[in-house]
Amino acid sequence: MKKKKNKTAMTLVEILIVMALVSMVSLALYASLSSGLRIWQRVNTGVLEEDLNIFLEKFTQDIRSAFKFNGIAFSGGADRVEFATVVFSPRMNKASVGKVTYSYDAANYSVEREQRDYSENYAGSTGTARHSAKNVRFLGFWYYVYDGEKKEYSWLEECQGFPLAVRMELGVRDGSQTLNFTRTADIMAAGSP
Repeated sequence: MKKKKNKTAMTLVEILIVMALVSMVSLALYASLSSGLRIWQRVNTGVLEEDLNIFLEKFTQDIRSAFKFNGIAFSGGADRVEFATVVFSPRMNKASVGKVTYSYDAANYSVEREQRDYSENYAGSTGTARHSAKNVRFLGFWYYVYDGEKKEYSWLEECQGFPLAVRMELGVRDGSQTLNFTRTADIMAAGSP
């Protein structure tokens, strides 16, 4: 009686076929993961125009909600504006009268929005900085006011009274170019003179 040999070893052809299959599966997995990673990066990368539009919409909402308030005066300069408006107070967990300040930080090339509810403003405590615009190369505020002596409307770079409208002009760096944006918002509570 002849014994059969146990054939446990693989032939060279079988090894080559397995290596080819493993490499094809690996390539397919790499391509899928690489494509998924590129899509994830593209979705999570902020688009300059979208971020800036959100910032400008917040500015417009704040200006349109501005009103005259005894404890908070309207003050506007070429690169800074502050006024009374409605803000959300995290301490009270509801909307409240507050002070909003937009200012240009030349060292960081950004425009910062700081808000304080009335009690924070009264106590002189630091407010909450939110909604900043990045890569800003220049910023200018203009104020539309009525001159009672001249009996005419005009745009001024500074304003200590309550204007009829505020214009924000800014230049944002996008790669090698600077894009210019302008947003004008009227103040609903200002009324006409």
